[in-house]
Amino acid sequence: MLDLGSDVNILPRKNWEAMRKPQLKYSPIQLRMANQYCILPTRRLENVEVDVAGVKTHTEFEVIDITGDKDSYPTLLGIDWA
Repeated sequence: MLDLGSDVNILPRKNWEAMRKPQLKYSPIQLRMANQYCILPTRRLENVEVDVAGVKTHTEFEVIDITGDKDSYPTLLGIDWA
C-alpha cells in the first residue's frame, strides 16, 4: 500500500515475501491505527523505487504482519467495513 498523504507506507509481510524477501532493516517506530491499536512493524524495507503516474521516487515501507486474510483491512485501518 502506498499512501502519499500519510506519514508511513505499509507493506504486508505476504507482499514482501512475494518480492523475494529483500533485506530488511530495524524499524524504530510503533504504528497506531485509527482505533488506537498499536502495531510494531516486523522491520523496514528501505530504498524501494516507486513509480506513480510516470514519476519515479524512492521510499521506505514498514513491513507488518496481517492477522488474517479475512480481516486484514480492519487490522490495518482500525475500522470495520460494511
